[in-house]
Amino acid sequence: MTGNTTQIIIDLVDLPFAEGARRSELLTRLGKMLPAVCGFAAGAILGALALSEISMWSLLVPLVVLGVLNFLLWE
Repeated sequence: MTGNTTQIIIDLVDLPFAEGARRSELLTRLGKMLPAVCGFAAGAILGALALSEISMWSLLVPLVVLGVLNFLLWE
């Protein structure tokens, strides 16, 4: 995520000065990277809130989800 976040900041700084094809390239890259970084940030925030509210029991949810996915995708 460090690389993605750094690239987003670089693109946001370059965006006001970019024109034409360069501007389109920056917007395309931002459109691809922003959802991943926002999803990561939301997951980190929700994980921190869950940990503060229900302690280590909050780890049970991702473990159950991973277990179910593992079971469903087992070949």
